[in-house]
Amino acid sequence: MEKNIVIHGAGYAGILTAKKLAKKFKKNDDIKIAVVDKNSCHTMLTELHEVAANRVEEDSIRGSLKRVFAGRNVSLVLDTIVSIDYDKQVLSGKQGEYAFDYQIMASGSKPAFYGIPGPEEYTYRLWSYENDVKLKPQIYNMFIKATIKPHEATKRRFLTFLIAGAGFTGVEMAGELAEWVPSLCKEFEIDRKMVQIIEVDLLDRVVPTWLPSYQPRYRNAWKKWASKSCSRRVWLLSARTKSKSSGTARSPPSKPTRLSGQPASRARILPRRPPA
Repeated sequence: MEKNIVIHGAGYAGILTAKKLAKKFKKNDDIKIAVVDKNSCHTMLTELHEVAANRVEEDSIRGSLKRVFAGRNVSLVLDTIVSIDYDKQVLSGKQGEYAFDYQIMASGSKPAFYGIPGPEEYTYRLWSYENDVKLKPQIYNMFIKATIKPHEATKRRFLTFLIAGAGFTGVEMAGELAEWVPSLCKEFEIDRKMVQIIEVDLLDRVVPTWLPSYQPRYRNAWKKWASKSCSRRVWLLSARTKSKSSGTARSPPSKPTRLSGQPASRARILPRRPPA
């Protein structure tokens, strides 16, 4: 008796599940496996920061789903699912309906803003290929704008980059950006001391989801890396600390704390729309 297995999403989980099921039921023609996704390519989300900071080319983090499933008993359907009827066991998309006997949800996740006003409306989200390819030219344009501004305070505003979140993605983005800064400063003849990278997180440590026993190692690595990057202009701020390179925790001040002569309130959030 024929059985339809429909996998909703072609991210890491969806692809791995489809490949394992195709291998398991390779000799069973009654098992039909379909993967439904709105994109024809898989994006390696864990590598987005490398494109944003100009380490690799854009195409290097995308792979054709047809090539991924080539030679396997997996059919690829390009569609956006808008509703699921569990009683009738049907997925409804913009292009059609897909009956299933077993449905696997692998539709991914999205960034969380935890109710903080501002980031959702005014920042780039490092969570999709589309936003990723916009972020790289935006960073580049900030250096272009800084070169044509005569006042130092204005230059510093354009050269201050705020990264919300000190988890894996945020830390990797800060690291890649810090690696790119020296070449940008050389290209535009800008003093590296003008550039600031600010990492903001609720907690006073990087990669907080890892075990506490690993934190001293991360803290020492952060300090060592920060001291070599951007002429010591890499910061970690949290709701409980205002410290340079993961320094000593302090109580939150009642007024904005100055960072190397610049008010914390001037940390520039990259506008979503690239400048003209």
